[in-house]
Parts: sequence; structure tokens; C-alpha cells
Amino acid sequence: EGLLVVAVGKATKYINIISDNKIKEYEAIAKLGVYTDSFDITGKVLNEEEVREFSDLEIIETLESFIGEQDQTPPIYSAKKVNGKRLYKYAHEEKTVEIKKQQIIIHGIKMLDRISNEEVKFSTSTSKGTYIRSIAHDFGRLLDSGAHLSNLRRTKIGEYSVENSHSIDD
Repeated sequence: EGLLVVAVGKATKYINIISDNKIKEYEAIAKLGVYTDSFDITGKVLNEEEVREFSDLEIIETLESFIGEQDQTPPIYSAKKVNGKRLYKYAHEEKTVEIKKQQIIIHGIKMLDRISNEEVKFSTSTSKGTYIRSIAHDFGRLLDSGAHLSNLRRTKIGEYSVENSHSIDD
């Protein structure tokens, strides 16, 4: 949920300029203890693990370890193409495919709330092409507890933000 930039009429030819290479900001919730095949709440549960008690400092330091340039593996359930075919099609066919990592930038990431020991709400500022589901998955892997994305809200694309946007009804 959250911000979606919509262009109509003659403005449609500028939509790539509006959204390409712009910093995107999100608020998300990572649910620890459960790995899913899609890296989010809609996926099939692959493994469940007991979640040990984490200190806020452990959570914060783990999140901050993502800041900077890095290679990220897109989730198998994504529209990214490999050999001219969308990854989600390989997933639906239960076929294995090599997924190449792509370079992304995490400009900032911080914990917003500890909903429970198993749920962490965070915000992040990223480059285009970043999968927040992969961040949640990798966050759980780094904590040795598994994790998936249980909620995602885009709050900003470049200079456009959810605070000064209009609803579909408006």
C-alpha cells in the first residue's frame, strides 16, 4: 500500500523520468521466525524457527548493516526477467533458475518500532530496483531466526510523498 505515482494524458510519456533513478522510501514490518518462498506473508512457509530474545541494539545494528551499496538477490516471485522469462513464472512451474544479484543502494534504514520480539517495524530509503522483501529475508538470516515481510507501505518516490498525495477517490 502507499504511494503510487499515476500519470494521465500527455504526462504518461514522463512517467519513467518521474520514477526512474529516484530514491524510494518505505515503511515495513519484518516478521521473524518464519521463512517463506516469496519472502513475504503471501508465500508458502518453508521453515519456522524459534525466535530468541533480541535487544534493540542488536536489531538496530543488524538493520544498519544494510546501509550502502550491495548486491541483492531478487526473490523468485518477482517480475525480474532471466533468459527472457519472468522469475515468478519459473516459481509457478517449480523450476530452478540461477538468479543473478543486482547492485542496489540502501541510503538509510532505521527501526521505527518493536511491535513484539517477532515483529520489527522499520523505514528505509533505497535505490530503484531494491526488493524490500529481500531486505526482510536477509534481516532474518543475519539474526539466525528467519524472517519475511508482513507489511509494506511506500511513502516516497523522489519528490513525491504520501503526505501530499491524493487518494483515488479524490
